[in-house]
Amino acid sequence: MNEAIFFQIIDMFPYPMVVYSPSYRVKMASRAFLEVVNHSEKLLDKDEELFNWHNAVDLQLVEASRKVFAGESNRLHNLKDPFSLFAGKTRQECAKSGIYNSAAVFPVMNDENEITHGVIVFLPNTCRKDTRRDEN
Repeated sequence: MNEAIFFQIIDMFPYPMVVYSPSYRVKMASRAFLEVVNHSEKLLDKDEELFNWHNAVDLQLVEASRKVFAGESNRLHNLKDPFSLFAGKTRQECAKSGIYNSAAVFPVMNDENEITHGVIVFLPNTCRKDTRRDEN
């Protein structure tokens, strides 16, 4: 499968998703993410750090985004203003409304099993259904 398909999948993903480097530079992001954080694609792969550690409201997201590079994956719930982690002015109706109050944070590895990127996928609160089957 060629690389272009991966870029398209991320770009068109219906929920905010961001792929970042160990230096916390955004490498790829879904359109949904760029819309929520009120940025354009010009932001991607710049020399600017998009992560705004000092203004982040939700410390569990800050911690999980750092632990990715130690190989940890996390599913976070009950996030409070998760987009405050990112520099810039977020779109208030999405950021503050609690639409995205869960996130999956995980590492991406290369062929040598080295962690090259971290990924955060923000999930709407409606995705937090218990998917366990009744065993009766």
